[in-house]
Amino acid sequence: MASKQASKRNLALLGILAALVLVALFAADPFGWFKPSDKDTAAKDPAQLTLVDADAESISSLEIKPTEGEPFTITREQEEWWVVRGDKRFRANMDRVTPMLDQLPGARSETVATSNAEKYEELEVTPEKAIGLKIFAGGKEPVANLLVGKAAEGFKACFVRTVGAEGESKEVYRAGVNIKQLVSFAFDDYRTMKPWTFDPALATEIRLRRPPVQASAPPAAEGQAAEKPKDAAGFTVESWPAESLVITKSGEFWQIEGRNANQNMVKDMLQKFSELQVNEYLDNPAAADTGFAADAGPAIEVTTPGGKYSLTLGPEKTSSRAAKDSAGIIYRISTAFLRFYLEELKWDELKFDDTAKEEEEAAGAEAGSADEADTPAEGESAAADDAAAKDAADGGE
Repeated sequence: MASKQASKRNLALLGILAALVLVALFAADPFGWFKPSDKDTAAKDPAQLTLVDADAESISSLEIKPTEGEPFTITREQEEWWVVRGDKRFRANMDRVTPMLDQLPGARSETVATSNAEKYEELEVTPEKAIGLKIFAGGKEPVANLLVGKAAEGFKACFVRTVGAEGESKEVYRAGVNIKQLVSFAFDDYRTMKPWTFDPALATEIRLRRPPVQASAPPAAEGQAAEKPKDAAGFTVESWPAESLVITKSGEFWQIEGRNANQNMVKDMLQKFSELQVNEYLDNPAAADTGFAADAGPAIEVTTPGGKYSLTLGPEKTSSRAAKDSAGIIYRISTAFLRFYLEELKWDELKFDDTAKEEEEAAGAEAGSADEADTPAEGESAAADDAAAKDAADGGE
């Protein structure tokens, strides 16, 4: 009887313990079983709304409609981002794109600022005053469609309205992220100023043209610097030598014609090329703006798994040069930025010519073998010395 009562007490205690565990699980909800969805939360409290329901990895493109000018798209293609407007496409400025990918995913509203349409103009959330932002995650329909208004006090937030199938929302939300500061730049500001950015460690081949040689400057008047000769269009007169090099990667080493190249010099040139920055884009330039020769070819061309990066140069004019990339886009670059190629590159030291050294070593080894053959062995030499000494002694007697 006592045993049965003890069993009942134990079962009751176990039941109480199980109930306490369930209550604790319900309160903590470690697996999110009882957490309301964003839709449920927004239905109960419109102020709590996920504005951008996507993570950075899933975002495939962003469409921006500025308050002035045509809409444009910032889109991901494999591992690269491009900014596209009409038939024009340029590598994107990652200093602008990265903050968007860091801050937009999961962005939420903090409060409903107003539902009064009379406040729309003041908060700049009308279709005419707002910046339109659509965010896509691979599909045809955007995962976020916003009218981005003015920044809030302190510039850590901004005002937005959502756009759905039924049109713009009546509510103006105060976003927890200042989306305005991320999307308020002009199209040109999203174009990269470093169009040759690539990972030098992934390069597999370099085609290099010997840098141009400028015409000799005439003697300067006393106390004045010599001026470089210029043609009728104002470009510095120069010529391009015919010599070129192909530098290929073999394992961890760069080679020229099957021999190891000057590793430090090649790596330094490659690194500086990957960091090369332009001063401005030359959109629809005239020939007088560039000076490219009819047969102008790339001065540098680097092959990587992601494609080729080439640099074609025009002659110098007012301390800068026109430059063209592999896509035919033309820029202007300060001559100072090109010093790594035009002035600092020691062409004759790029490859090691070890032929003479190897021939010397081979000749030395051959001579050493001959000397060794003519030299008697140690035992033979000692015996010869003993015989000579005996002959000398006999002669003395």
